[in-house]
Amino acid sequence: MRNEDIIHSMELPEIFEVKQTLVRAPLRNPESVLEAELKTARVLCGVPQGAKVGIALGSRRIDSIVPLVRRFIHLLKESGVSPVVIPAMGSHGSGSPKGQFAILSSLGLGADALGVEFLDPGPSVKLGTLERGVDIYVCSSALELDGIIPVNRVAPHTGYGGPVQSGILKMLSVGLGGEMGARSVHKPGFGVNVIEEAGKFVLERVNFLFGIAIVEDGTKRISSLEVLDAKTLPDREKEILKRAISMYPSLPMKEVDVLVVKEMGKDISGTGMDPVIIGRGKEGAEKNFSAKSIVVLSLTAASRGNATGVGLADVITLRLCRQIDFEATRKNVAASGASERARIPPVAGDDREAICMGLKKCGIKDGRDSRLAIIRNTRSLSEIHVSPAIAAGIKKENVLIGEKPKRIRFDERGNLISPF
Repeated sequence: MRNEDIIHSMELPEIFEVKQTLVRAPLRNPESVLEAELKTARVLCGVPQGAKVGIALGSRRIDSIVPLVRRFIHLLKESGVSPVVIPAMGSHGSGSPKGQFAILSSLGLGADALGVEFLDPGPSVKLGTLERGVDIYVCSSALELDGIIPVNRVAPHTGYGGPVQSGILKMLSVGLGGEMGARSVHKPGFGVNVIEEAGKFVLERVNFLFGIAIVEDGTKRISSLEVLDAKTLPDREKEILKRAISMYPSLPMKEVDVLVVKEMGKDISGTGMDPVIIGRGKEGAEKNFSAKSIVVLSLTAASRGNATGVGLADVITLRLCRQIDFEATRKNVAASGASERARIPPVAGDDREAICMGLKKCGIKDGRDSRLAIIRNTRSLSEIHVSPAIAAGIKKENVLIGEKPKRIRFDERGNLISPF
């Protein structure tokens, strides 16, 4: 029998619906908490009336970020400050103002939605060089402002480990550095974390007013936010990261034959799929999960074609391949230095064929007894679907498994009919 015939005739397992209770610690009324934090910290007291300050925003989807930023803008205007928005996302959006403004708009953070001016970041300016030889850049517009206020989530980084990962310091050192800054900070490789050192370097050389550090719980709801000034930022961000890690979600099983990811994207993770969740792509990270084969079916619209992380998959669909903007993806991996993240895996004609190819990669001819799991994406883990072989081994108090498995269904084009 031909390889193609084996794939198209392969039987698939039925799947159980699995619901897991993730850490829930949502913050009630984040806007009110922000207002209280600003009053307590008194960080706006020394800002002169009419000062033009830049709210630095990144490319990640953060819970309740739109109403939070709107409220923040209102509070700044009330205090007599003139706020503008400045993109702080390194090489994302193809490294261009147009692309970065489009990303913010896709997140609900467009100029019309926020009612403020959007500032073109301008060319990257070299601030100096770290002792280890890493050049540090900041966009020229950030240097011309009366103050910078980064707003960012503190969370594990997709590539770096260590006491400082994603957060305010990274936004200062990578986000505000533009494409050149991102490329330079990532140049030593993910095995060398220079984010803390680079962030402190920028902190001392720009008009940093304060930062707003956000933490999400296991369900990706805002759990806490803090206003950090220049003095408290470096040490406090480390403590905030520990809390974020303690609530971080995970899959309820240790290993599978095939993990099917319905969608990947830059709005989900910097690598399209969170390496901490899938057990691939982060150097030195403790692996709590492993998959012999990862199959990815589509790319989110908010990614705007940036498919960084596609190289972590073993099989993708033709649909996903057609969604890729290869230039945007190339720029992103060139800046990070992780070119392997842009490698294109084998491409299947449709979802069913992709799943079968994933099973075949594991040496499986009859998929009915396989260990197969389906997730929507690596941000949405409250509900997943697993085959009976996996369900039988899940023994966790926070997991509820459905009573009866269901057949995996596809439409007439061979694409998965969403179980979510």
